[in-house]
Amino acid sequence: MNVLWQRLNEVRYDVYYSISICDSNTIFITTFNLDLIKGVYNSYTNTYNWEYVTSGGYRIFLQTSCASRDQSLWLLGPYAYISRYISEHRQIVRSDMAFMQMKALSEEYVIGVDYSNRLWVYSYGTWRLIRDGVKGATINYNGDIFFIDSDNFIFTIKEN
Repeated sequence: MNVLWQRLNEVRYDVYYSISICDSNTIFITTFNLDLIKGVYNSYTNTYNWEYVTSGGYRIFLQTSCASRDQSLWLLGPYAYISRYISEHRQIVRSDMAFMQMKALSEEYVIGVDYSNRLWVYSYGTWRLIRDGVKGATINYNGDIFFIDSDNFIFTIKEN
């Protein structure tokens, strides 16, 4: 099988920390310095144009997740709280506990794993505990949750 690797950036930014694909033309990344950077694909030059969305100060971001259903942008930010990004000067905090990982499905649905290894679902303003003993989790476009438990078994949860 032939695999084509294409470098998407120039070496001018910090060390990258996390990445989230928003749509076929937009990528968001966080850096080791906890900045948020947006990459937009330019089809004429076949390159990505990179710009700082936020940098420095109190705007620190550990992880970014662009929701697959509506492209809303979620951030794991200061004190590891989950917030929804509105603009550089406005984020809406959606959690009151610290998370080590999160993944967004839409502007009203996100999952997260806290520092006690518990899997949570945020849906329309309410956090609900799903399971203890979770090492990592993700969610697909259909809303199916996949997670790895503390015994290294992989499970899926399908909610209606």
